[in-house]
Amino acid sequence: ALPISASSYPKIAFVSSRDGNSDIFKMDSDGTNVMNLTESDEIESFPQPFPNNSRILFLKNIWGTDGFGEEIFMMNDNGTNLIQLTQNGISHNVLPIISPDGSKIAYINRNGIHIIDVNSQSSNTILNDNDFENLDFSINGEKLVYTKHVSNDIYSIGTVNLNGGDPIELKSVPG
Repeated sequence: ALPISASSYPKIAFVSSRDGNSDIFKMDSDGTNVMNLTESDEIESFPQPFPNNSRILFLKNIWGTDGFGEEIFMMNDNGTNLIQLTQNGISHNVLPIISPDGSKIAYINRNGIHIIDVNSQSSNTILNDNDFENLDFSINGEKLVYTKHVSNDIYSIGTVNLNGGDPIELKSVPG
């Protein structure tokens, strides 16, 4: 089980298979009051509390006729109000991250880097490419920082505005 905890989050969100498959749990920081938040037959992973501690973002494997894909969900901190934010079929949505103010979610899939507005739940592609490896928001939340596989063992580090404008490659380095 991999625990995920924000310094201001009074609970610990984590993944455990104690009930038969990987579910999202939370507990107090002293290990008491363990609660299964998802209790589903699917595999959930990568829990992240929102900055205001009201919601948890996570990935869920969804099985379809063409195989499975990882979709992005959010729920209230108590496991209620489950909302599916992506519906990309067998495309693997990975590395979802929450902006510092909690208003946006960025993620990578086979088609590029995408941003979801949390309030409207609308999604926009900001960079098209299938070679992105890592992603994070800048400290002020105004840009995304990413790494991209360029060739063989070469990776580039870059930034892009949240609307997709002004992509800048900062450095190419051996992997």
